[in-house]
Amino acid sequence: MDLLNLTPITIDEQNETDETECEQWSCNNIYTRCDGLWNCPRGEDEIGCDASSTLNCFSNHHKCVSSETNQLTCLSIDKAND
Repeated sequence: MDLLNLTPITIDEQNETDETECEQWSCNNIYTRCDGLWNCPRGEDEIGCDASSTLNCFSNHHKCVSSETNQLTCLSIDKAND
């Protein structure tokens, strides 16, 4: 039995194995991903979930309303929860 070569399965267009993202499993897993709530401190579990938006952000950015302009903008995950 070869436990080092786990075959991933696709869930919500992401490859998942028993060892996928172990350090963030408590906040970013198949049960919390794209549920509309930030389960991770910086919202990693919600990135790329809103396909209906007209604003396209990079994969490591959140859609956010600017407090200065009240316009929808992209916010780097490094700045989230800052």
